[in-house]
Amino acid sequence: MARVVVHGAGAIGASVAYHLALLGATDVVLAERGRVGGGSTAKAMGGIRQQFSTAAEVRLARESIRFFEELGPHLFQQVGYLFLATTEEGLAALEERRELQASLGVPVESFGPDRLARLAPGVRAEDVLGGVVCLEDGVSDPPAVTRELVRRATELGVEVLEGTRGEDVVA
Repeated sequence: MARVVVHGAGAIGASVAYHLALLGATDVVLAERGRVGGGSTAKAMGGIRQQFSTAAEVRLARESIRFFEELGPHLFQQVGYLFLATTEEGLAALEERRELQASLGVPVESFGPDRLARLAPGVRAEDVLGGVVCLEDGVSDPPAVTRELVRRATELGVEVLEGTRGEDVVA
């Protein structure tokens, strides 16, 4: 009988099970009605960024970046993440968010149209007034990250049940 049942072995469920095991939880079952990393995780784009609008989101994203860096370049490529503005209002909003992000330790930089060609060659920039970029941000392969989290979770004693609905596990 399981003490804890995590429903769904996508990115979120796999992370929950792994982190519960890291914290010492025992008798954890990760139940997935399909396959590990299937469902919405298989469709995710994999963008990972720290450039959010609230302090809470920025802090959480900063911790996530540290975790993804630890996973290594085969699972997380720090290629940067940029946002562009084509209006003065948009540029002011990006700058306001940049100030918040920078105050929380995110290495986000403002740039003008001249630097855009170096940051993102091939992007049409005739109407771009400027933007912000964080070169620590990047992309991952969500199904591969999920499989890695499941691998680590099983090493810590989590039982993984594919083809099993969570509500069907005795707990």
